[in-house]
Amino acid sequence: MKPRWLILPVLLGFFHCSRQEISPEPQAGSPAGTSAGQQPSAGTSAGTTAENSVGTAGNSAGTSSGAAGESGQGGTSAAGASPAGASGHSGESSGGNASGTAGAAGESPGGVGGSAGQASLDGVCPEASALPGPLMVRLQTPDGVPYCMDSTEVTQAQYAAFLASPDLPTPGSEHKACKWNGVYYPNVGEGGCANEAFYTPEKTPDTSVGCIDWCDAYAYCKWAGKRLCGRVGGGVVNVGEENDANKSQWYNGCSQGGKSKYPYGDTYQGKACHGKDAVEGSTEEEKLAAVSKAKEGCAGEELPYSKLLDLSGNHWELEDACEGDLPSDGCRIRGGSYGSGEEQLRCGNTEGFFSRTGDYTPQLGFRCCLDL
Repeated sequence: MKPRWLILPVLLGFFHCSRQEISPEPQAGSPAGTSAGQQPSAGTSAGTTAENSVGTAGNSAGTSSGAAGESGQGGTSAAGASPAGASGHSGESSGGNASGTAGAAGESPGGVGGSAGQASLDGVCPEASALPGPLMVRLQTPDGVPYCMDSTEVTQAQYAAFLASPDLPTPGSEHKACKWNGVYYPNVGEGGCANEAFYTPEKTPDTSVGCIDWCDAYAYCKWAGKRLCGRVGGGVVNVGEENDANKSQWYNGCSQGGKSKYPYGDTYQGKACHGKDAVEGSTEEEKLAAVSKAKEGCAGEELPYSKLLDLSGNHWELEDACEGDLPSDGCRIRGGSYGSGEEQLRCGNTEGFFSRTGDYTPQLGFRCCLDL
């Protein structure tokens, strides 16, 4: 059993439990006070071009901008001409920054083109096709840096697969600030997660997992071959970078590359996502049942962002954006939950922080990212 301690839900207005007492006021010099909880879906095939297609005429290899290879007629790949029927080389060979199976077929119109440097036409991340968890969407920042992001929050069934894995890591080994962590099982039966119905993967497999803490989320993503969404290119999102689409993987995905206030646009739509204006129910159990699947309309307007669901509402999402490397340091949570209103559902809302040391709630979940 993990040590726990109770704190007041200052910002969020829902059950909130933790493992060490934290002041409800923002820490001095901190971006926000401690506060508190979002879900998956995805595209289909890896980013290969259609049969008998070739790269975009003249230049469809994975360049630094990661432009997708569309079907075209007989172009020469930026990585060099390929013989008929051969796939092009990766974007690295052309000096670009679009890792993955990038490149385009060569000059022969009969060749089959390679995967595109950025996203495929359906937005799927081919580099993550064999990884566990939600299907991933291939994105790039406004500066052209590619990465992949889970299309939904990690579900209860996906988290149960992690717990049942023969390769389950030793709790506490996931991060130097998590040595206190003794178990990865969701904290049901305790505090605000006292009702064991909050984690029933056999009955609610598609519901986002909740009642987990930052270290649990970090461990899951690491086990899955991914990482808890954080700074573009790796590491922790620093204070002041949280709403920079070139620095925060989470914010870039939610705001459609820094272009919108909500995943679907600039104007708040109360029914678009699983927030308090859309979710009915008088108890926590009833509200959780109402968000048992990702909300299809809660997504971006165009590919690849239209494949990212529930970045606003459903469950708050933990981010690798912590104030330091101590167990008690606060880590940012994003996107609001099914108990949140208009302001907390904004992509740019940064008021929520949870301590690594065991802050958890039924409304807190996570998704993973993949550096390329």
